[in-house]
Amino acid sequence: MNIGLLLGAAGVCLILIGIIGFVLMYNRLQRLSVKVDEAASGIDVALEKRWDLLNELLAAVKKYLTHEYETLTGVTALRSGTEAEKRRLDQQAEASAETVRSIDREIELQGRNLEKIRRQLEEERDRGGRFRNRRENPGSQELLQGERRQAGRRRTDAVSQKIGVLSAVHRDLSGVTAGIDALYEQYPLLNSWISLDQYQRGAFQAEEHLQAARRLYNANVSLYNQTIRTIPWVIVAALCRMEAADFYEADEKKRDFEADFD
Repeated sequence: MNIGLLLGAAGVCLILIGIIGFVLMYNRLQRLSVKVDEAASGIDVALEKRWDLLNELLAAVKKYLTHEYETLTGVTALRSGTEAEKRRLDQQAEASAETVRSIDREIELQGRNLEKIRRQLEEERDRGGRFRNRRENPGSQELLQGERRQAGRRRTDAVSQKIGVLSAVHRDLSGVTAGIDALYEQYPLLNSWISLDQYQRGAFQAEEHLQAARRLYNANVSLYNQTIRTIPWVIVAALCRMEAADFYEADEKKRDFEADFD
């Protein structure tokens, strides 16, 4: 009788230990997953900072070129020079206007990409709100259980999708940076209007912020992926359908950006 009670008590203890161990491992994996998500948001913030810097600089370039375009137009109307001189002024004014239009197209493209990120973040918040509503509604427990079974996979897919969009934005912003550098190379007079050194310092700080956020994200992804692939974590990850997260690998290839001022 005593042996039976001892065996029963031992069995109950083992079950409790197993449940506690599962809960602890599950919570550990969830914390790692949340850190990956938070690090992805850090990349988002860094890209926003870089975007703001480029947007301000491009606005300054546009202001300068618009001012020059208006000045050249006025000079062309008032100056009584040779026909060749007038043609040169007209061509230079048209070049300034075309550059403004090119920069406008770049800004519009980046704005669409950032707006796409904002929409995805809003959709994620909406999904989180619907999940909380189901949890508070006692009549939808079966649906809540289904949501829990899919939570790991859904979060991984959402982060992977977000990282894919952020990588695309990173590439586009690199293209804009190349365009700004091309403008300074092809139009040295910009240096007399805009402080290139100040811009370069700001760009360096923004890039450092982005690289730090990128390293933090990849470090969290590495820890998370290593954990879900080792025993006994792999068992919990499989039961909860938690999949490996994608690393952030942005292509630094710069797009062509040409502006002819001849």
